[in-house]
Amino acid sequence: QAPYNVFHWSLVHQNAVIDGHLATYRGIFVGDAAGANAHLEQRSGGRIIHAGCNAHARREFVNAESNDPILASQAISFYRQLYDVEERGKTLDAAGRRELRQRDAVPIWDRMRRWLESDVTKRVLPKSAMGKAIGYLRNQWSALRVYLSDGRIPIDNDQSEQIIRPLTVGRNNWLF
Repeated sequence: QAPYNVFHWSLVHQNAVIDGHLATYRGIFVGDAAGANAHLEQRSGGRIIHAGCNAHARREFVNAESNDPILASQAISFYRQLYDVEERGKTLDAAGRRELRQRDAVPIWDRMRRWLESDVTKRVLPKSAMGKAIGYLRNQWSALRVYLSDGRIPIDNDQSEQIIRPLTVGRNNWLF
């Protein structure tokens, strides 16, 4: 029942590796939408719920800022507001954090949805940096919002990524 950070390292990035590791797991998986994580929920038949990493979605807009500074800053503003809600919820228990998110974060997500459906975002070229950021947000919309329904789930997986950063940096340095 408690949240855990579990790290399983493999030489290959194949679905079979993560599927085998999580073969008996039932619950929520927090991670980005890359590689084997992309369709984990579908491959597990709904036994595993994928909670997307909002830091990855936000990073897409930061990367698109030079391409389309106005739209990117609007999206980044939504994320700034969402992370402000998370900051206020740090000292709350899971039930209190869920209540805070429902009260304060859900309306921000509703405004972001209207922004995402606006004519100006629909006119963005899909292959531009901004188009890719918008596409990521649209494609991961449900997974990015999973954290709203459970106060135990983090808004992103940055804590886990910070823990494994020395390993990934080292892996790149030791490769050659």
